[in-house]
Amino acid sequence: MVVRDAKAYDLSEDHKPSQVPAECDLNLSRSLGDHRYKKDKKLYPECQIISGMPDI
Repeated sequence: MVVRDAKAYDLSEDHKPSQVPAECDLNLSRSLGDHRYKKDKKLYPECQIISGMPDI
């Protein structure tokens, strides 16, 4: 969060298990395992279906 001109702005988005599940299978906030969702070798790690990379 940053405050500019007395107004607060979020710098990241909360990840909550109640949000739409990934691939209609997983409800999670972050993923450090689940390697089957990180197999696409054409994509960078942060672009996979599931990523342990922070959004900020």
